[in-house]
Amino acid sequence: MQTAAPSRLRNTLAALAAGLLLAACSASGSTAPDCESAVDCARGQTCLSGSCVEGAVDTGSEDTATDSGRIDTGSEDSGADPDPTDTVAEDTAVADTDPADTDPADTGADDTTVADTTADTTADTAVDDTTADTTVDDTTVDDTTVEDTTDTTVEDTTDTTVEDTTPVCPTIPALDFTADLTSADWLIVGDASREPAGWLELTGLAGGQQGAIFYLGSTLSRGDTEISLRVSTGQCPLPGPCDSTADGADGFAMSIIGLTGVAELANLLAAARPGEGLGYAVTPTVVDAFHIEFDTYHNAIDPTLRNHVAITLNGDPTNHLLWTETPTLENNAWHDIVLRIEGIHVTVLMDGITVIDADAPGLDFKGGYIGFTGSTGGSTNYHRIDDLQIVQACTF
Repeated sequence: MQTAAPSRLRNTLAALAAGLLLAACSASGSTAPDCESAVDCARGQTCLSGSCVEGAVDTGSEDTATDSGRIDTGSEDSGADPDPTDTVAEDTAVADTDPADTDPADTGADDTTVADTTADTTADTAVDDTTADTTVDDTTVDDTTVEDTTDTTVEDTTDTTVEDTTPVCPTIPALDFTADLTSADWLIVGDASREPAGWLELTGLAGGQQGAIFYLGSTLSRGDTEISLRVSTGQCPLPGPCDSTADGADGFAMSIIGLTGVAELANLLAAARPGEGLGYAVTPTVVDAFHIEFDTYHNAIDPTLRNHVAITLNGDPTNHLLWTETPTLENNAWHDIVLRIEGIHVTVLMDGITVIDADAPGLDFKGGYIGFTGSTGGSTNYHRIDDLQIVQACTF
């Protein structure tokens, strides 16, 4: 029958256990057995290795966790064993030490709960969310740094520079000569004077005369300049049209002379030549000066036989840089003159008509004292000046 094999196995194991117990007893000093079989023991006892013991002997090797009433000699327990006499070290419940594992029968080392949680959380938080978003997108380096610096630097610098470098020109008041000329404001040389009627007279109608009047109250500055005035030359004692057709002489000029003091200016004018020199000719003396002359008599140094208006420089009446004939100049009437100096360009209007409009070679207008000179020779004319006004757009 097939049931015999398990019975023989149990008997064999029981005998083995009895032998082990007998050996233990022999080692402890026992000399005579209490029993040879169960019949020698009281009821409920079992003869084990010559001694009667309480309970039945469990000789099986497949105890379960619920076996607590027999002496356990097996070594292959598969569950939790509460028997304190069990000293075998191969119980699997003890070997499984994973604190995260609640299954005492699970002895594997490949639990996925802890590994999955740690790996996923670390990777997602550290790499994707914190580093990438905060560092690159949120800081916005370009918007803050570039826009703020550019707006502030360009606007502030431009406004300050333009306002601070704007020059302020000296003020020269409009002069109508209705009041007497004071020595503090005017230098009067030779035959020149102020007429009580309210204008300047440079020579009078006598022959061989020479005179000069210069304004000392302020000097002109370097830069673009506009000057307006009225002039009259002829034979009649009062300005205005008259019947005289005589050929008068010699002429007059408005000059701007660059000197540093009144004494220098007075010495220069005292040395100026009359006649064809119109009271401003000082060459070969070197002087920085600008002149517009109104010439009414032909001399060898003149560019034309007729009356003319011309531009000259540096006290030299022989070098006419720009000129134009003016047939009506000597008619004794008042003529409105406008002179504009813009860099090296010179414009002259007479009675609203442009008579000169060109560059003057070598012109470097530097300003200075402004005034008038005139002369007569064998022939004569009155030489009158009125209503002087100066407007400058200075540069330094």
